[in-house]
Amino acid sequence: MLASLTAARWVTAAPGADPQDATGHHINSAGRRALFTDTQWKALQEATAEGRLPASTPWPAVQAMQGAGFAEYRDAEGQAQPHDGGGRNSAYLTALGLRARTAPPDATDNG
Repeated sequence: MLASLTAARWVTAAPGADPQDATGHHINSAGRRALFTDTQWKALQEATAEGRLPASTPWPAVQAMQGAGFAEYRDAEGQAQPHDGGGRNSAYLTALGLRARTAPPDATDNG
C-alpha cells in the first residue's frame, strides 16, 4: 500500500524516514486532493471561514463527505444532525474537513 501511495506521489517521506515504514510518511497536497471528487473539492474550497458548504453543493457530494467524516449537517443552533432535516439543516465541514482544506504544503511536500 505504501509503495502504491508513494508511486502516485500522494505521500511524502519525512527526512531520514524508513521507506518501508508508513509512520515516517504523511499525505501531501496531491494526496489530499486525490481524496475528493471535483465537486467535493470545489465545495471544500468554497466553504465559508466557519466551514459552511455552499448551498449549491449537490447532496450526493455532501453525503459522501459526511460518510468519510469531512462534513456534517448542523441545525440553527449549531448542533450536528444526521441529515439535512428536509432543508432545515446546513452542511458544514468537520474539523477534519477544515484540516483537509487548509493544510498548507510543507518544505517536504512533493505533491
